Amino acid sequence: MEWLKNLVASFSSSNSSDPEAKPVEIRKPIPDIPDVDEPRQPPDHRDEIVQMLKDTKVITAEWDAGGDSTLCSIKVDGVYADFDRVRYAIIDVLSLPNASENYDKGKGVISLNEQGEIVLTYSCRQHTYGDSFSETIPVAMEDPAGLRSFLHKAEVTINAHGSYSEADNEIEARVNITTIHGDAVEVKKDKLVYYEDMARNLAMDKIKEPHDHPGQELSNIYLSGMLTQDAVVYFQTERSYDQVEYHNNKTVVLPL
Repeated sequence: MEWLKNLVASFSSSNSSDPEAKPVEIRKPIPDIPDVDEPRQPPDHRDEIVQMLKDTKVITAEWDAGGDSTLCSIKVDGVYADFDRVRYAIIDVLSLPNASENYDKGKGVISLNEQGEIVLTYSCRQHTYGDSFSETIPVAMEDPAGLRSFLHKAEVTINAHGSYSEADNEIEARVNITTIHGDAVEVKKDKLVYYEDMARNLAMDKIKEPHDHPGQELSNIYLSGMLTQDAVVYFQTERSYDQVEYHNNKTVVLPL
C-alpha cells in the first residue's frame, strides 16, 4: 500500500542525520464511493401493447379511486397484466383522486386510434359528499311476536340500513333485543320477520321518494326505531346524498 510506504519513509527521514531532509506528508487515500443508482422507471410496454392490439387482444382498465386510495388495474383478455406505466398514465390523465371526499369509479377499453396513439375510451361515475337529511317517521306497528311483553326487562330496537345504487339496492334489516335485567330474552328469528320487513319496506319507500336535491343521488339510508307500549313506532331516519357527475364513452390519449 502506497500510504504505508510513505509512512515508513517518513520515519526513515525523521531519523536521518541529513539536516536538509524534509518530512514526508502522509495522505491516506479516500476510498471510492460507489455510484448511487438512478430510480428505476417502470417498463414502457408501448411496443408490447401495440403488438397485442394488432393481434386483436382486448385490453381493459378498471379503477375505484378515492377514500385515501387509488386502485387501478389492467387486464389483457380478462387476465391481470403488470403494466404499471399504463396504470400511472391513466391515474395522471384522468386525475384520479385519493382524497376521502372525492371518488371516481369507472372502466374502459384501450385501443389504437388512426394516428397510432394508444387511447382509452371509458365511462365513469365521479362523486363527492352532498347533502344529508334527517326526519322522524311515525309507523303503526303490530306485535305478532309479543315483543312488547318483554319491555319491562329489555329494549327492542328495529333497524334498517343500506347503500343504494342502480346495481345494488339491498336493504338490511335487523331487530336487536337487549336484556336490561333478568334472564336473557330469546326470540326465534322467524318470529322477527314481520318487524324486519316493516323496516325494510319503510327504507325502500324513502329511497323511491322524490327529493329536491338537484345533481345529487341518494347514497345510503339508515333508520332506527324503538318499540314501546304505544302502537306507533317512531323511526329516526338519516339519508345521505352524493353530488354526482357521469362521463360516458369519453376518449383520452395515454402518453405512452
